[in-house]
This record gives sequence, C-alpha cells and structure tokens, in this order.
Amino acid sequence: MRRMRGFGAAAGLLSAAGLVLIAGPGPAPAAQQLAQPVVTGAVQVTDNPNPVRAHMLPQIARNPKNGELVVAEADARGTRECVVHISSNEGHTWFTGGGFMVRPFTDCSIGAEFGPVAMPFFDRNGILYVAFSANDPAKLLDSTRPVSTTDVREDIPRNAYLAKSTDGGRTFTTALVHAGKEGSTQTAYVDAPTGAVDPIDVRNVYVAFAVGDWSNEKDAIRSMVSASTDGGKTFAPPVEVNGGAGADYPWIVVDKAGTVHTAFFTRGVGQPAADPTQTRINGRAQPTPIVHARSTDHGKTWVRQNLDPGNQRIYRTPALATDLNTGAIYSVWHGYPDPMNFTANSQGKDRTDIYFRASLDGGKTWGDRIVINDDPQSGVNHESPGISVAPNGRIDVAWYDYRFTPRAVGNAGLQDVFYSSSSDGGKTFTKNVRITDRSIDRTIGVYGGAIGSSINVGVASTDDAVFFAWQDSRNGRPATQAEDVYSASIRFTETQAAASESSGDDTNGWLLVLTGVALGAGVAMTVVWLVLRGRGGGGGHPATAAAAGTG
Repeated sequence: MRRMRGFGAAAGLLSAAGLVLIAGPGPAPAAQQLAQPVVTGAVQVTDNPNPVRAHMLPQIARNPKNGELVVAEADARGTRECVVHISSNEGHTWFTGGGFMVRPFTDCSIGAEFGPVAMPFFDRNGILYVAFSANDPAKLLDSTRPVSTTDVREDIPRNAYLAKSTDGGRTFTTALVHAGKEGSTQTAYVDAPTGAVDPIDVRNVYVAFAVGDWSNEKDAIRSMVSASTDGGKTFAPPVEVNGGAGADYPWIVVDKAGTVHTAFFTRGVGQPAADPTQTRINGRAQPTPIVHARSTDHGKTWVRQNLDPGNQRIYRTPALATDLNTGAIYSVWHGYPDPMNFTANSQGKDRTDIYFRASLDGGKTWGDRIVINDDPQSGVNHESPGISVAPNGRIDVAWYDYRFTPRAVGNAGLQDVFYSSSSDGGKTFTKNVRITDRSIDRTIGVYGGAIGSSINVGVASTDDAVFFAWQDSRNGRPATQAEDVYSASIRFTETQAAASESSGDDTNGWLLVLTGVALGAGVAMTVVWLVLRGRGGGGGHPATAAAAGTG
C-alpha cells in the first residue's frame, strides 16, 4: 500500500506540473496510446493450506448485474467437492461461496481429467448456475477395481447436477439433471458438464455432458444434452447429439435467437486403429472430425455438420461462445497442423496450435480456420483455449502456452497463459500477450503427470476488461505436487488504479516514464525522487524482462 500511495502522490504532482505519467514497458508511447491494455498482477483464488492440495479445472463467469466474479473448481486431494469462489472487487480478493453438493454424491473430481468438473454461468438477470457431476465417495470402498484418481470404475454411478443461486453464489438450490446407472461404464459414468441459458427466455436452461468411458472400444461415448423449461428446476431426459458415433463431452452455448449449439470431438469407435497393437485405442487410421450440432427446438432434435477435419489422434472438445448482438458463433480449440499425427504424438513430438473458426449465419456455415498463436508450427505446444465475447463484440481468447520451453515433451516444462483478441469478428487477432506474471512449472501439480487434469483457461469479458482463471503450481514442490487456482485481468481503459494494481510487487512492476512539458529541473528532480521513494528505493526492476515477454 505504501508503494501505491507513493505512486498516487507522484502522479498528483506530475499532473500539477503539466507532466504525464505513463505505465508500461519500454519507451513512452504517444499520448493517444494511453488506452493500451494493462495486465494486472496474479491473485491467488484458493486459500487452502494443505501442502498436498490439488485445486484444478477452474472456470470463471461474471455477474452482468453487479460485476461480481465467480470461479468454480475442485480440490482432487482434499474434500473432492466442487466449490465456488467469489470476488466483489474485480478479482482483487476472493472468498468461498456457499456449498451446493448433494449428499452422498460429494466427490466431484474422481476421474475428471480433460474436462470441466464444474461450469459456472449467469443469466441476464444475474442468476448464477453451476453445472457439475459427482459420485458417492463411499462407493470407492466397495470397488472391485483399484482406486485411482484418473481411472473410471464401472460400478460407481456418477450424476449430473445443476446448482442455482439467486444471491451470486452465497446460497444454492441443486437439481438432478441425469443419474448414472450401475451396470457398465456406458451407463454409469456421467462426466464433464457444461451449461448455458437462453439469453432472452431465461426459463430455458441446458446442461451438456458425456456418458460413457473413453477407454471402452466396444461402445460409443454419448454426447448428451438435457433441457429445462422452468429455470433449472426440472430437466427432460437427455438427448444424444452425436448421432450414434463415438464422441466426447459437448460444449454448449445459446445464441440470441434461442438456437442451442454444441461442439465435440468424435472418437471413431469401430474404425480401424492407427496402431492395432494398442491396449487402449486412442488414435484412428484416418482423422476423426470435430462436429458442430445445433437445435432450433430447445434441444429436442439436432442438425450436425463437421466443423473441422480433426486429427488422427483425438484431443479436446472446442470451446464455444456467441455474440449476443450479431448472433455470430465462435469456436476455438487446439490441434495438430498435420491431421495425420498419430506417430508424432506417440513419440512425444506433438506440437499443437490454437485454432479458431467463426459462423456468421447461426452455425449453418463456418469460415476459414485461423491460427491465433503468433508463433504457429514453432515446435511449441499451445493448448486448452478458453473464449468469451464482450458486450461490444470483442472476442477474447486465452490458452496455456509452452513457448518459453520449446520442444518440451508432454506436459513437462514451463507454461504460461497467453491472450489475444479480435475486434473484427475473428478476421484478425492481436499480438499475443502474456497474462501470467511468472511461468508455471508443469513438472509439479495435477495439470501434468500427478493426475493429468486440465481444461480450458477460464475467460470472462466486459467492454473494459477480461478476467482469467487458471491452475498454477507456483506454490508447489516436487514432494507435495500442490496446485492452486490463480486469476488476473487485462484492462483496456488504463487508469492510475489499474497501473498501480499491475505492479503488485517489485518483481512485477512497470517502469515509470516521465514525458511532457518540463517546468524546471528542480520540479522534475523532486517528482522523480518521490516516485522512487514511493516504490521503496531506486533499485532495478527485474520484472522488465517478464513484462516484455521473456521467460
């Protein structure tokens, strides 16, 4: 706080002296560049002191009525419940919201790799929903198969739920969406829920999820959608949206016309394997496509089309977003430049890029595929992008990026969150911006080998800012493998407060550049002295390299 107060006092003197104070790296920009975006310092969302904690898979949403932020996540080594965290001051501080798990189904994290455990979303009136799935942890004691955090046991039914809050996440009521049935993995296992609400008729709420075990080569995973017409109180039986082909969990959005859109990876069950000697087939002789499906009758029937040719080796479901002004639908995912990628992947040489496609006619047709990361095919993995659309139509995309660890094998190496945006409907994207204030060691934590759980970066947009949530191992050690949830934002209206906030400590500070009309050497020297004193001394600022995008 002393540093901020010193910064503000210096700013006041500069203003009085007719000088301009600019926050930013490098040389002073021209006056019209004062509105350039500012990345704020990272803030820890979770406050669990357990040294072996494993907070994972965060997703973020913003209340359109009061601006509060909500992050949903789960601790895979603690209570194993899904929880929400709330910020009433744009992400500066966080507190834990109310519980919404339904006993005895309180294990929200078992087997929850590569898909969301909980998806928060708001309707236009500020009602918060959280779609999640859970099983009864007591069933683990009766399991005939070994207990594992990532393996799926066919004798443990898992259910899909929707929690609803009228007070921004302080209290909840929870409804059952679909119950898993014992008997086989194809009926018991319900996984990776996503949710959406009609932007006009808020009584129409949808929850999408997968039913089945990805390792089962005899039966297809089903991509399912359940619809509610009473604001999430009750749900109709789920409808399969993947047309009988093996698929994965569907991401879901609703456009301004009330049309429901989903996207999912297909798995090609029954097709020849790229390597028939594999015990678990996870790649086909031919690429399996990414599919978009849409419904104009509230999820009763679906029209499907290929969104992208896909890859030989399956990866992740695309994230979807919609522009509520134009009705445009946007999709973003990570994949391989070469669709025939099975061999490269099996040898640990997979190098993925961030892909984007737009539909301007309600999902009937899709535009050309665009690579968003500005170092395409560079030998660096870029993965798990999240997407959001601001009220003014700006498209915001953020993803996990290994560009500071070229040729890292698998999830090893240093990872950061990077961001890019488009203000022309996805025709062009801005230069990539680093969001994380320090690189994440992916040899530690649950994102990589300890559990192998990761999902799209959480992204929520306003006209003036974008808010991010991600899982981060900065507080972990090899012996404990701890991981926490962090958040940050990028601000498009640069103010003194935003500039002060972005310099949370000396290692993340911004250089102060003085320009303007000099009113005398004595005044200038006094101002510089005050600035340095307010920052705690006149030493160097190691964060200059980080702010400039170095590792």
